[in-house]
Amino acid sequence: MIVTTPQMIHYVEDVGRYNNELIDYTKLIKFSEFKLDNPYDLAIDIIDDNPELPSFLKKEFKIQTWKSWAEHVYVGEVTAVDVYAAIFEMFESNNHRYFSNLNYEERLEIHKFLYETVAEEKKHSNLVEYMFEKCNYNFHKITKDAAYEKLIQDEVNENNLLRTMFYYNMGECEILTTLSLIIRHTVNEDKKNYLKMLLQEESKHFNGFTKVMRLIRKNITKEEITPLELGPNGPYFYKMVYHPEYLGTMNIPRFFNYCKENLLQSDPQNQNIVQKFWKSIESNQFQQEHYSLFNRKFYMYYNILFPDVSADEYNRNLKTILNSFVNSFQWEPRE
Repeated sequence: MIVTTPQMIHYVEDVGRYNNELIDYTKLIKFSEFKLDNPYDLAIDIIDDNPELPSFLKKEFKIQTWKSWAEHVYVGEVTAVDVYAAIFEMFESNNHRYFSNLNYEERLEIHKFLYETVAEEKKHSNLVEYMFEKCNYNFHKITKDAAYEKLIQDEVNENNLLRTMFYYNMGECEILTTLSLIIRHTVNEDKKNYLKMLLQEESKHFNGFTKVMRLIRKNITKEEITPLELGPNGPYFYKMVYHPEYLGTMNIPRFFNYCKENLLQSDPQNQNIVQKFWKSIESNQFQQEHYSLFNRKFYMYYNILFPDVSADEYNRNLKTILNSFVNSFQWEPRE
């Protein structure tokens, strides 16, 4: 049980005051425009130009990429508030063996981190919702009804806690990666400053959850870890969920379905279109930076669970899975 100290009271007051000050951030982008194919005014593109690819499809790829990323961020930020609050409650009640065998300083550090993270995610959900409304995405607001409450309970329980922590920190890493690159390449100072605070706190969240995993690793069994293993034949978790290594691969099946619906069999540009698009993604500077940064950072987290897996082995296995993922697309354009 954590005893409330004067330092913790001061800390809680700081969080509340900081949240109130962040209202001013919305003023930064109040009059900003967000183009569908380049909402953050990047100086570089997110896919290489290829004259063999239809220009309308290249534009559609960019539109769908940014929208699917925004939807991923929006859903992640909103649900993270309650997922992290449930983890915090489980931790506070000492209701999971993962949080046993911790000394007072370790418990106080985790307490402070989780409390602050819940407050920050609430703030993030409001700020990204405002920004995505400016993008005209019009996402349906998540209703916190009985079904939503069941979702949170299913995510945070005795059996799913490791999977949930792994999945959500993967999301933290992906958001951190993309925000870093947007800030690096945007020419819009207002948007850059709006996103900088999000970047700083997402970095703190990723690093904080990585430290939490180091602290609780000794309480996790081999059987619990195995389903998260990366390998060409393994049941690695994000193999079954989404591929965040390149920006746009989270919903690339939807994009290729769009291609099929908008290209005729007689159109010569449909020849090898999956391979052409994939090559234009892989060779792109932004995408290469994304791939390198995401995998370098997430390997730090992965390696806590699988210390015997080298970075080279991790990347080789990842490439195998990605190649299999791309090769799985069957190309049948409309007649």
